[in-house]
Amino acid sequence: MKKSIAAAATLIAIFAASGCSAPSSGPAVPGSTQSESATNGDGGTPAAPAEVTYYDNGDLIVGTDIKPGVYRGEVDEGIVALCTASQTTEAGKVMDIRNANEGSVIFTVVNKKGSTATFSGCAHIALAKDVLRKNAKPGNGYFLVGVELAPGKYSATVDKDSVMKLGTVVQESGKGKVMDIRNANSGKVVFTVKNVKGSVVSFSGFSKVTKVG
Repeated sequence: MKKSIAAAATLIAIFAASGCSAPSSGPAVPGSTQSESATNGDGGTPAAPAEVTYYDNGDLIVGTDIKPGVYRGEVDEGIVALCTASQTTEAGKVMDIRNANEGSVIFTVVNKKGSTATFSGCAHIALAKDVLRKNAKPGNGYFLVGVELAPGKYSATVDKDSVMKLGTVVQESGKGKVMDIRNANSGKVVFTVKNVKGSVVSFSGFSKVTKVG
């Protein structure tokens, strides 16, 4: 059931706009700093221990509570493991939304006056550059191209044990524009990660992801 939620959530993030679920407690209050040295999701570890500013789940006013930039939120394991990040205008229009139920979410907070960034079900919310995972293994979740995921060809096996069998891989620019998307409900998906600085690749609904070229 957990992986079926991820597949549905991925489609919602790409094709529709919706609100976020009620905030859950996070590891730190907005703007607080902690020393980062623990292992992060997907088997990766930070480049080096450093003072990292973490943010809590909930609504954050852009420019006041949180600065524009590229952020990572790890999936907080719970009854429903689903980390969601979104940004809405002052009028309540959804600008962007991303989510995952494994690994982490990478989300770009745009410099839009009066807008609000919202995180729900996430842990260790921080600027992605402060919590890089150079030893990360390919798998479900989000990856920064170049520093966390090498460009090249990947083969991903659709999880046949999922209730909703749908494997999806997407590459987006640093500004959130979809560059390429592939999906399938059985077998494998072969996807070429382009060497584009600042871009992000996300995998969901797979049991195994392997670099093949």
